[in-house]
Amino acid sequence: MLNRGIFVNIDINTTVTPFLNRVAALDKPTESDLYRMTDIYAGTQVTDLAFNIFCQYSATPSRIWTDAAAKASQKTENGAAVDYTEQHGAMARLLSLGLDPYDIWLRRCREKGMKAWLSIRANDCHCPDDDTCFLRSDFFYTARERGWMAGNEYGYYRWCFDYAVPGVRERMLAYISEQLGAYDCDGLEMDWLREPTCVDYRHRDDGTHIITGFMRELKKIVSEAEKHRGHKIAILCHVPRDNRTCLGYGLAPVGWANEGLCDIIAPAPRWESCDSDIPIDEWKRLLPDTPVWAGLELLLNHRMKPGAYSNAETTRGYAGQYFAQGADKLYLFNYFHMLDEPHPCNAAFEEIYRTCGDPAMIMQMPRRNVVTYQDITPDGIRYDPLPLTVSAGRTAYLTVAAGPVAEDALLLIGLDAEREPPAITADGDGCSYIGISDEPCEYCPAHLVIHLYRLPACISGRLFFVFAADTDTAVRYVEIRQS
Repeated sequence: MLNRGIFVNIDINTTVTPFLNRVAALDKPTESDLYRMTDIYAGTQVTDLAFNIFCQYSATPSRIWTDAAAKASQKTENGAAVDYTEQHGAMARLLSLGLDPYDIWLRRCREKGMKAWLSIRANDCHCPDDDTCFLRSDFFYTARERGWMAGNEYGYYRWCFDYAVPGVRERMLAYISEQLGAYDCDGLEMDWLREPTCVDYRHRDDGTHIITGFMRELKKIVSEAEKHRGHKIAILCHVPRDNRTCLGYGLAPVGWANEGLCDIIAPAPRWESCDSDIPIDEWKRLLPDTPVWAGLELLLNHRMKPGAYSNAETTRGYAGQYFAQGADKLYLFNYFHMLDEPHPCNAAFEEIYRTCGDPAMIMQMPRRNVVTYQDITPDGIRYDPLPLTVSAGRTAYLTVAAGPVAEDALLLIGLDAEREPPAITADGDGCSYIGISDEPCEYCPAHLVIHLYRLPACISGRLFFVFAADTDTAVRYVEIRQS
């Protein structure tokens, strides 16, 4: 019997659009031509698939929001000529042939023994500087004209819809009701991490009241859909990494869970970092009776090494540490499996799906825990431990969550050239220095020198390191590697 498992959120565009373009290009597409989107996960440790159907438009047919078929025929937007047939023409053609990919995929998930989810983004702010965008609905421009958005103070997030506006909340709730009426699913994901800027949290203190009110209405809609469908429809909330950060944005997942407004909480990073220390153990203490799914992003450490993706070993490392803290499932976001197309991560994805959902298997396989950082925060306070400054003649401290550490584990640290390696202890025991690594590290800049140490065994899952050096030193990269 599979222990715990993996939930995969399937992106609305990056994965789906090229696949649908190929299927729609067939002379006579059939339902079975669409099965591959789901079947690649069958027989792996993936237990749940969520199909993102909403960002700034609806991928599925809708009367509430501009949908993909309407975008495919759109000729003008915001006063400019546009042509979105490449992005949306395939969906329009398949629907005209009586093939609804999302209905087919939801049914196929169940046939293959997986739970099928719809995922709704609370907000989406891609392409904020563009005059037009294939992701936008007509309502985007209406809301912007009426001032129903976050505003310029929020920079990249300035065009997020403001949930303090009743018209925004009502439209979102009407859409959710519409989609649950159209599609039979096992669960609904409310993705508050895309984007968490849903109220003007810098100038008002009633954000949690507003969003919790929205969640109460959403729960009513889901309850009605359950009666109609005759089965449970779970509610999952994808949220920022810790409860303090959530509350800063006006999100109150602990309150939602305790009030019965959601069934599962999935804390996660947003985009540019895997975030190596999401406090799953804290979430479990706060919510002992609520499943907590640990979220991972594909980009491992965009700030240090832009574009470097998490591989199977790093995904197992983070999964292992979060399972050790009590995570009930692994949640993967932006793990773009590009069907029938070359992609540097495809082979890694297949290994991830087969190995990263079972804690016992993870402990028997190579895994890596790279120290990263918290990528978003409402108030500037964040987990961001590196670089670690070690002043001459003084000690510096670093705690690293890695799950159980075996005797053969290695510690890797990245220093600037010509810096002497510091003395290091882990949980009071000395780390024996091995030397300089002769292998490049794909997650740190080439100018850093990687020094290797042997770690003492640790069963606590959280190592407390003490660094000491004779000269001022900056530790810029830290990794625990187990084979």
